[in-house]
Amino acid sequence: MSLEQPSPVDPHDAEPTRERVIVRRAPKVWGFLALGTLLGVAAALILTFAFRPADGGPTVTEDGTAFGLTQVFGFLLVCLVPIGAGVGALAAIVLDRILARKAVEVDVDRIDVAADPGFSGGADATDDMPSDATPNEDFPRR
Repeated sequence: MSLEQPSPVDPHDAEPTRERVIVRRAPKVWGFLALGTLLGVAAALILTFAFRPADGGPTVTEDGTAFGLTQVFGFLLVCLVPIGAGVGALAAIVLDRILARKAVEVDVDRIDVAADPGFSGGADATDDMPSDATPNEDFPRR
């Protein structure tokens, strides 16, 4: 089995081929998970102070067990943070399904250009290009 490298082709000499691709938007799932988690923390905080005893003391159960405010907050965090993250993930999935229906097919020109075998592609290859620049006539890729 030989690993034959294709010869480099100048992008101006390459023949473009027409292809159809699907372009669609997708939600950032981590953002939805973070928002759901924050909502779970907020709900735990609200419920901790909403149901505390009127005298401000610890919460006492029917069998006489007493729980302080931080314990109640911790219990609610353990329950509500995963629920909030799950609701956030579910919202991301629903939004992804809605946005998938709005996907469009577009025609693109594809140009296959083999990389130069002598080109390292390391960090020193783009030293003259600013980090936020996109390759164009002013800053072409080497």
